[in-house]
Amino acid sequence: MGTVSIAPLDVNTYERDEVFRSLVGAVEGVACEALEYLINGVLDDEVTHGLQREPGAPREDSGEATVPWACHRCGQTCAREMKRNGHYPRDLQTTRGALVGLRVPMVRCLQCGAAANIEFAALRKHKQLWLDVEAEVLFAYGAEEGLRHIAQRVGKQLGWPVSASTIQARVHSFSEALAQWRNSTIADPPDVLMLDGIWFTAMAPTGEYTTDRQGRQRPVMQRVKRVAIIALGLWSDSGRKQIVDFEIVDSEEESNCLPLLNRLHLRGVTDAHLQLIVSDGAGGLCAAIETVYPTTARQRCVFHKLKNVGDSLRDKGSRKAILEAACWIYESADARQAHERLERFAEDWQAVEPEAVASLRTDFDASIAYLRPLNVKHPRRYRTTNAMEGGVMRPLRRNLDRATAYHSDTGANVAIFLAIARLNAKQRGKPWVHETDDLITMLYNTGP
Repeated sequence: MGTVSIAPLDVNTYERDEVFRSLVGAVEGVACEALEYLINGVLDDEVTHGLQREPGAPREDSGEATVPWACHRCGQTCAREMKRNGHYPRDLQTTRGALVGLRVPMVRCLQCGAAANIEFAALRKHKQLWLDVEAEVLFAYGAEEGLRHIAQRVGKQLGWPVSASTIQARVHSFSEALAQWRNSTIADPPDVLMLDGIWFTAMAPTGEYTTDRQGRQRPVMQRVKRVAIIALGLWSDSGRKQIVDFEIVDSEEESNCLPLLNRLHLRGVTDAHLQLIVSDGAGGLCAAIETVYPTTARQRCVFHKLKNVGDSLRDKGSRKAILEAACWIYESADARQAHERLERFAEDWQAVEPEAVASLRTDFDASIAYLRPLNVKHPRRYRTTNAMEGGVMRPLRRNLDRATAYHSDTGANVAIFLAIARLNAKQRGKPWVHETDDLITMLYNTGP
């Protein structure tokens, strides 16, 4: 790597712009050379570590060691039966510029003469873009930047134009990390679980087809509403909260909610750990909770309960008085007192607002679960889903609203997953840029 030489110029004139451009260009060139030098060195070091011998050393120095890869043809892994076989050139696109002619080591099997199938840590097969490009896309999309804006910035870094569809393809590849996250064991299960749904717009085929200008058959699409059911785990002893899973479904029917709850159960959120489940009054979701967690206390959100009471009023002029009386019920010291206050409320309002009284009676016991003995600290905190709304649901809605409509489940799933990853990192006090590094590592270790 050479040195940078810039002639002295009067910085008070227009020539300072030339100085700046020269300096930036020189820095980018040096950075690109340094990156190429480092990657070449790491690739050679990986082969040395795998063969357990230095270049030029006799094969016997490998002893009985086995390589972490295998022969492409015969499958043997004995390091002593492998030898270096030069290098082949490969180009790579990075945010520091294009690396032309990287020296990728080759290893050959001495038994059959075939090449070893090496999986390098610093280089992925058949990938034109390096991991720093993936990290740039992941960070920007998770920070709620648009695809076109990301494409412009990444294109400037690469030195050639990048389309929004290319960025979208990279975003969709993060679904591999989502699959691993969904299948991972929850080692420290929460004792409280909150469930709520976010509705968004998606595109779905109608079953009909149309012909475009090129004569190709295209499916006719229509806008449909879909819902993402979010599961928020809370640890009452520490106050910690993390989104532990989610599922995109067509509706909140029981059959649609069961896969999410069954998966949580398999991941470790079992009846033995879970003490309370909080949700709104959606019938299908409540039925699914009763099916998967029959012995866990179910708390129906008091806020949604009172909203239903207010919506069922005949005389909106008495709304304030009725809701104050209903709120008084939920300030009871225990379940017995809550039932007594419910009967008093019914005596006062049954004649003029029977629908409101009936709404309050419906599933009333589930709305006062927090007043019963629970192995949960500060149970009154969990009588509503308010812990989800401000810090969880609102940012997720904002993230989903970036797209007018999602054309695939993959796009919607990745958008929600990255928004959740950012929210969870924030709850742990971890900067999003550092969380991005971990996600890229997860993607790299699980990707093809």
